[in-house]
Amino acid sequence: MEKLAKLSLIITTSVIFSAAQTVTSGLEDAGDDLSQYQIKFIENEHFHGSFVLTEGLVIPEEDSFYEIPADNLCQCRSACRSYVPCQAASAEPFGGRLLCRLSLSSPGETDLKVLQNASYFFFTSAISNRFYGIQTDGFLYVFANFWGPFPDSSDFCKKIPGHRLGLYGTDEQVQAITDLFQLVEDKDNQQIWTDRGDDGKKEHFRSGTFASDQRKAYAVCQADPLGKLQQRNQSAGGN
Repeated sequence: MEKLAKLSLIITTSVIFSAAQTVTSGLEDAGDDLSQYQIKFIENEHFHGSFVLTEGLVIPEEDSFYEIPADNLCQCRSACRSYVPCQAASAEPFGGRLLCRLSLSSPGETDLKVLQNASYFFFTSAISNRFYGIQTDGFLYVFANFWGPFPDSSDFCKKIPGHRLGLYGTDEQVQAITDLFQLVEDKDNQQIWTDRGDDGKKEHFRSGTFASDQRKAYAVCQADPLGKLQQRNQSAGGN
C-alpha cells in the first residue's frame, strides 16, 4: 500500500510539473538590472534564516532542481530549508494552489523571469557576505565578499532584486557604512565602491573619506525595504 501511495504521488506530481512547464515557457527575461523591484526583508536568525522577498519574479524550470505543490509561501520556504543546499525559491499560482520551484543558486546566478502574481525569495546566506541586515540609517546593506572594479561591483549589486551599489548622501548613511568597516578582516583593503548617483561619478570610500585613486574595492549593496528614501523625499517636499 505504501509503494502504491508513493507511485501515485510521483505520477500526480509529474503531471503537475509537465503542465507548469508549458505555462511558464516563453516568459520575459527579467534582465540584469533588478534594482527597481520592491523588496521585503524578513529577519530570522533562528528558524529558517533571514530572507529577502519580492513579487513578480519566478525561477525558470531549467534553473530549478526541484518543484513541489504547496498551499502557501511558508510551505515553499520550509521545503527549501529542508534541503540544506537550497538557496532560493519562487511560487506561482497553479491549479488553485502554488507551484514552488527550488533553486541552488543565488539571484545573480539565476536567469529570473517576469511573471505576474509570482513571488521570489532568497536566503541571505545565498550571497557570500560579511554582513547582511538593516543598519542604523534604516537601509538594508549587504557587505559582499566581492572584490573587483567598479563596473563588476555595480552589476553584482543590480542583479540582486531591490539592491544597488550604495549611495551615501546623509551623515547617517556615512556613519552606517563606517560602522560596517569594522567587519572587514583585511585591514589593508578597507575601501568600497560607492555610486554617487546621476552625476556619473564613481569613487571609493575609505576610512571615512571618499577617494578615487583605486582600481578595485569591495561591493557593498544597498536596498530600501522600509521606504526610507520615499519618506525622506516626502519630508523634503513638504518643507
